Amino acid sequence: MASDPFVEIAGLIVGSAYHNLKIGKQLTDRIKLCAERHQVKKLKVRYNIKRTESHQFYERIGFKAHKCLIKFEIELNIFLVSDRNV
Repeated sequence: MASDPFVEIAGLIVGSAYHNLKIGKQLTDRIKLCAERHQVKKLKVRYNIKRTESHQFYERIGFKAHKCLIKFEIELNIFLVSDRNV
């Protein structure tokens, strides 16, 4: 299943000393402009659901929640075999 091209913000962090200075919005606006110049119609962002301030920020600048996912992990017990023992 193919999807239309999109740009995804993998990480956008503004230090707490710089919050409320519109730096995050300026960075996001620049990314949107770049995507539009490349005729990409969708901009996505992922962040940890625990970061409620991020959720509020993205909604405030026009993003809408699309879906919520839960990521599961399990630690595996692996044993490395040296090349000499193969």
